[in-house]
Amino acid sequence: MTEMGLSSIRNRHKTRSLTNSRKALGERYPYLARGQDFDTPYQTERSPGYANLYSFIRHTLFVGILAGQIGGGMLMKKKLALILAVLIAITVLGACGDSKDSVSSGSAPASSASPSGTPGFEGTLTIGALAQVTGANAMNGLQVTQGMQLACDQINAQGGVQGLEVLLVVEDTANDTDMAINAANRLLANESVVAVVGPQQSAQVFAIQELIKKGNMPLICAGTNPGIPELDNENLFSGRANDLVMARIAAKYLASLGLKKIAVMTASEDFGLGGKEVAVEYFEEIGQDYVIETFNNDDSDFTGSIIRVKNAGADGIFIWCLNAPYVILARQLYEQGVDLPVCSNASGITSTVLALVEIEWLEGWCVVGDFVPSNPEPKIQEFNRVFMEKYDMETDLISGCYYDMANALIYAMQNLCDDPTDRAAVREALCKLDGQYTGLIGSYYCDETRQMMFETGIIQFQNSEIVFVEKVSLR
Repeated sequence: MTEMGLSSIRNRHKTRSLTNSRKALGERYPYLARGQDFDTPYQTERSPGYANLYSFIRHTLFVGILAGQIGGGMLMKKKLALILAVLIAITVLGACGDSKDSVSSGSAPASSASPSGTPGFEGTLTIGALAQVTGANAMNGLQVTQGMQLACDQINAQGGVQGLEVLLVVEDTANDTDMAINAANRLLANESVVAVVGPQQSAQVFAIQELIKKGNMPLICAGTNPGIPELDNENLFSGRANDLVMARIAAKYLASLGLKKIAVMTASEDFGLGGKEVAVEYFEEIGQDYVIETFNNDDSDFTGSIIRVKNAGADGIFIWCLNAPYVILARQLYEQGVDLPVCSNASGITSTVLALVEIEWLEGWCVVGDFVPSNPEPKIQEFNRVFMEKYDMETDLISGCYYDMANALIYAMQNLCDDPTDRAAVREALCKLDGQYTGLIGSYYCDETRQMMFETGIIQFQNSEIVFVEKVSLR
């Protein structure tokens, strides 16, 4: 990170502007206000309906409960009113939609093209996606599907992969390892599937990794647990910089601010504890004073933790946790007047979190993240434009990452593979990636542990905007 970039961020921390900016968020991310990004199973473009209405209702109730936990009073009423309005609207649309165009359970079947393929192609090949189409993280699943489908559509418009039309099959992992195992088994049993992208949750990656190893299925996962590259599995590739990399960058950023004591606030599950270990190790290396505060993912009141952080004299905060506690913690830090430099994992820039926070809660916070739509790089702005044109939605971290990973796979099959319909050949092609393909996030290099991405960015909430500050490369 350059000294200029750090100096700029330091100055912003001194001049934080806590304005009433929900309107600004709605203008920048209009689909959040329209409710389009809730628990939407994968469906064809023509169908406005929901293929799994029960799942939508279940997720709506989850969001309502969480909105109640984080909002209270009028804010709770606003959020619940929005949720109920969306539920009614979608229920009507689902009842009136063209059901034959909807695909249940989040799966786009291999039969979505004729057996002979679309005219103009020599045949078809199929890639799979493991995504949380239903459940608490269904917004992520929607963005996964859209990002990957866009990549497939674009290569097909250019003649496909070696003359073959690329089809996408999406299987639903929900927020459950057993469902992830079942979804992976369905893809493995589908002989037309030559490679898979996903899942996002590291726990699900660990749950299915033996299956894909035995099934000889190349898979680019979005899980960022540092233990994934250490697995003895030649079919498992990591498409994002892992938590060791991300957490160390966050810890290094906070330490560079000249803080006296940094509070390490993390969840007590694998993801949070992994971030804590990395931060503590780095702070020990440089002699940085710190205090540790852990909490459970299902906690709804962090008052005690925040009071302990204040009493410890912390003047900066390192946060590493999943979406649900992230939202509640952000609100309660704001309400208790904690105005300190914060650097966190990328939860803050996901659609799930942005749909549930008031943007002023995060004012001045920095996150370490792969992708943000406000990055002025022309390639990213073009992606934003095309995505909006196709889906009438803004891009986000998830759609950007999965679009990138799908394109890295497509590039390898197109340019480095003798037979893109053969799983073993596709695996070997992915191993040959050595910077030839540069996507939205960075260039893809496959090292000996099959880690493929070594770049990330520093992103900050500034005056109700999500601003890309700078890219950080570890190569």
